[in-house]
Amino acid sequence: MPGRPAAASPRPPGQLPPRIWRDGHGLLYEAGQPVAAIAALHYLQLVVEYERSRGADAAPLGDWVARRLQDVPRIVHTVVTQATLPPGLVHPRSPDGQDRVVVRYPRPGDGSAVVIVELEPVCDARPARFYWRIRVDDGRDVNEPLHEEQTGEGVAPELLVQRLRGPLDEVFASVDSPGAPAPLEVALPADHFDTAVHRWQLTEMARLHHPAYVGVRRMVVLRDLARRGEPDAVWLRRWAGMLAAEALTACRTPPQRQVPRPRQFEEMPPSAVPVLCRPAGRGVGRRAIGMALQAGHGIALWHTDGHPDHGCAEFCEDVHQGAAALIAQTAGAMELPDRLRRIRDDISGSRNSRHWAEGVAMLYDDPSRPLPADDNGPVDSP
Repeated sequence: MPGRPAAASPRPPGQLPPRIWRDGHGLLYEAGQPVAAIAALHYLQLVVEYERSRGADAAPLGDWVARRLQDVPRIVHTVVTQATLPPGLVHPRSPDGQDRVVVRYPRPGDGSAVVIVELEPVCDARPARFYWRIRVDDGRDVNEPLHEEQTGEGVAPELLVQRLRGPLDEVFASVDSPGAPAPLEVALPADHFDTAVHRWQLTEMARLHHPAYVGVRRMVVLRDLARRGEPDAVWLRRWAGMLAAEALTACRTPPQRQVPRPRQFEEMPPSAVPVLCRPAGRGVGRRAIGMALQAGHGIALWHTDGHPDHGCAEFCEDVHQGAAALIAQTAGAMELPDRLRRIRDDISGSRNSRHWAEGVAMLYDDPSRPLPADDNGPVDSP
C-alpha cells in the first residue's frame, strides 16, 4: 500500500550478534567478503584491552598481536595499537584492585621456580664492573650456577642487559609455565640497589604495543647480596612476624624532616614496610636502607630516580600515598610482588611516565630461601 512503511525483514540465520570474543573473531573470517588483516588485528587488540580492564592476563594474546605488527606499514600498527574500548565496555575497576587475581610469590617446597641473578662488583674497579651468575631455585634447593662470568674485568653496568639476555632467555624457556612466568630475583649489594632492573628489556628490540620490560612480564624483586648464607635470627624473626600479620602497613622512611636512626627501624612492628621516596644506593637513602637491613626487614620500597637536595617534593607525596594504598590492599607479604607487577603492566599500557610507581624498586628477601654462601673466602692451607 502506498505510504505504508515496509516491514522490517527478519535477521537472516547466522547473523546473531556475537556473545563472546571467539564468536566475533570467527565472524571476521566467515564474512561474505574477505576482511583485511588490519580489522582482525584491531579486533583482537580490543579483546586485549577488554580482558586487561578486567584484571585478566592478556599478555599472551597481546604478544601474538605485537609479533604480527613487526613488519606492517606504520598506518596499520598505529590503527591497531591505538585501539580503545567504547565507554560502555570499559570495566569499572574497584579503587583497591580487589577484582584482580593475584599470584602469590613462591615459597620453599611449593614446586615453583625462581630465577636468581647474582651481581658481584669487581673488587677495586672504578667505575663499577660486575661479575655475574644465574641460578634457579626450584622450590626445593638452589641449583649450582647455570651460567656465570666470574673472571676477567667483569661487565660494565650499561652492558649487563646485553650480556644477560641470551642466558636468561635460555633459563626462562626451561622454567616458565604457560601463563605463569617465573619471578626474577636480582641479588646485589645495597650500594647498587638503584639499578632499575624492572626496566631491563630482555629482547633486543621492544615490540610496538607491549614493550619487553622484564618488570611488566614477570615479578621482579631485589635481594641483598650481603645476606648470603645462613640467615640471622633478627631477619628470621621479623620475616615470620610479617607473614603472621593480619595486615601490612607502609612506613615513611625516614619520617619527614628527620634523619634515619637505627631505632626507627628496630621499633617498627613486623607488619611495617619501609617506603623511601628517594634512591637507596646513596646519601640518606643508603643510610636508611642499611639500617632497615640491619634491623631484619625483608621487604622495602624505594624510588630509584632521584630526590630533591632539600626536603621532599610533591612527587614524594605521590610515592608515599601510592605505596600506602598498594600495601593496604595487600592480603599478605607474598602478594606484594605481583601487585607491583600489575601496576607496572598498567603503566606500560598507559605510557604514564609520571606514575608514582614507574621508578619504584622492591626488596623482597625471604630468609627461608637464602642465597648460597659465598665460597670465595679464605682457604686453610695444609
